[in-house]
Amino acid sequence: MAQLKIIRTIIIHCKHLGKLVLRPEYRKYCQRNKELERLKNAHRYTPLSTSILGIPLSLVDGKSFYYSYREIYENEIYRFISNKPNPFIIDCGANVGLSILYLKRLYPKSNIIGFEADPVVYKTLQANLNSFGYDDIAIYNKALWKDERTLEFSVEGADAGRVAQNNKEEFNYRVKVPTVCLSNYLSESVDFLKLDIEGAETAVLKECADCLHKVNNLFVEYHSFWGEPQTLNEILSILNDANFRVSIHSQFASPKPFVKQPLQLGMDLQLNIFAYRTPENYESAASQPI
Repeated sequence: MAQLKIIRTIIIHCKHLGKLVLRPEYRKYCQRNKELERLKNAHRYTPLSTSILGIPLSLVDGKSFYYSYREIYENEIYRFISNKPNPFIIDCGANVGLSILYLKRLYPKSNIIGFEADPVVYKTLQANLNSFGYDDIAIYNKALWKDERTLEFSVEGADAGRVAQNNKEEFNYRVKVPTVCLSNYLSESVDFLKLDIEGAETAVLKECADCLHKVNNLFVEYHSFWGEPQTLNEILSILNDANFRVSIHSQFASPKPFVKQPLQLGMDLQLNIFAYRTPENYESAASQPI
């Protein structure tokens, strides 16, 4: 039995080596996975870089980038269909720019506006867009909120920083950031709107609710913080009033909520909400390379 196991291992290894030599796409696949593992296991909140997209990309945290890459580039959760070559896209919570880079690859002529509140992450976003030669993207170092003012922003150091809505010290430190109203940017038809703003989504959707009829595809990451009222019902009501059809995917949830409520960065539930207008044939579109 031991000898058979050794022989099987040798055969598998030889097949792997053969594919590495004969199949360039397999070699790239292995190299990409090796690089992703390096980023996943890097020290948290440490600046580093990667060329996984072909051009050097600056990062603020390897592990959060790993999960974002899996979602955005492998699962393609932001993929949408547009009959225009230059769709209008608004990215709220742009982070280091991974979502913008994906959307620009999907629609090279797209018109994109991006918002990133964390000052350090914003500088990294700027650097990455410059590295890729995108000078036609408007980005703002501002937070989305229900009104325009200056608020404290709790800095996490990766992708979970958020507008401070209480007196608890949530992360390392706080900075003051200017806020803007999303409704100011919804004066024309929006093909894709992404809201990943770490707990501010309900307040922002309430503020721009009367303008959502101009949005064709809307992604909302819903964050439920332990000890605070849940507002999922309010979000779904707003989307329903705007005549969206909704699909909801769980990103983080307790497998046994009656027994135990594990927390992740203070959250007991995190959902991806996809709101869209018409049931187009996404399956056939997804089979086409970008």
